[in-house]
Amino acid sequence: MEFQSEVIHGFYSIFVFKCKVCCIESKLYSENIQQNQYMLVNKAVVNACQSIGIGHTQLTEFAAFIDVPSLSCSGYVQLQSNAAKAVSEVAWDEIKKAGEEERKLAIQHGDIDIDGVPMITVVADGQWSKRSYKTKYDALSGVVNIIISI
Repeated sequence: MEFQSEVIHGFYSIFVFKCKVCCIESKLYSENIQQNQYMLVNKAVVNACQSIGIGHTQLTEFAAFIDVPSLSCSGYVQLQSNAAKAVSEVAWDEIKKAGEEERKLAIQHGDIDIDGVPMITVVADGQWSKRSYKTKYDALSGVVNIIISI
């Protein structure tokens, strides 16, 4: 087998080989895209970037530093949008479940207003980092602490 080419899709590649005897081409994939046991590498990289608060530019700089091809900006944004949509859907489902649980607990404790609406006590505080060293910088992530007591 003789190496013919490499097709690069971000951090995922397809290697094409050709047999010297029978001239049959064969492809070797850097990951198994048919098996859903593990998260695909490009998706995992975008999720990791979101987790540590960096974006496409920082990812590209890091990939260049270790001499590895990176995702295109449009590919990164598409994967980021897909991840955001999935996280949003799961988060909304969990918020609904938590709301129903809080409603049930408030009713059990008799915390109901005159209109019959269950009430809960909520204390919240949050932060979003901003830095300014001759440029405007807003972090990609923040933190909120919510304490609910019944």
